[in-house]
Amino acid sequence: MRPLILLTFLLGLSCSSANKSKETDAQTNRPYFDFDQVLYFESQIQESEINKFVTNNDSSSNQRLLSDVLLNDSPKYLSSLDTNILERRCGYNKRRLGTTSVISINKIFSERDSAELRSTKCMPVYRDILVLLKSNKITGLAKICFECEQYYFVGQLIETKYFGNKDDYLRLKRALE
Repeated sequence: MRPLILLTFLLGLSCSSANKSKETDAQTNRPYFDFDQVLYFESQIQESEINKFVTNNDSSSNQRLLSDVLLNDSPKYLSSLDTNILERRCGYNKRRLGTTSVISINKIFSERDSAELRSTKCMPVYRDILVLLKSNKITGLAKICFECEQYYFVGQLIETKYFGNKDDYLRLKRALE
């Protein structure tokens, strides 16, 4: 009788740990954003051009706006995002990404286990901006600096502090090509 009780107990433990493993997987693959489309805005501006209008007190309103977009963690709210400004006044090139890229980006922008927090010391220049849409409505924004490997997100659904580990930036860059 004792071996039967012991066997039942061990089977119960193994089933319990298998269920916990499935729960953990479901939690670690939660998406940062809810989106089904991506508008990709890319700037080819050179460092020398940025330095000119950052140090120039007499810069035009377009240059001040571009400086704000490139160098600052803004906008704070999705409601203040105007994609026409990025394209028309700031000179970003815009393109809508295909389904394969959207699926890849959705996988990259998802939670996973990691004990590694990264920090960088360079000042980001956000030349790459992803505007995330769901049913043609803006649901998120991701500003990316590939050189510094830094990001600024707005509209995320969950904590994103572990984004940027392992090969996230490399995979994201490939998805944008």
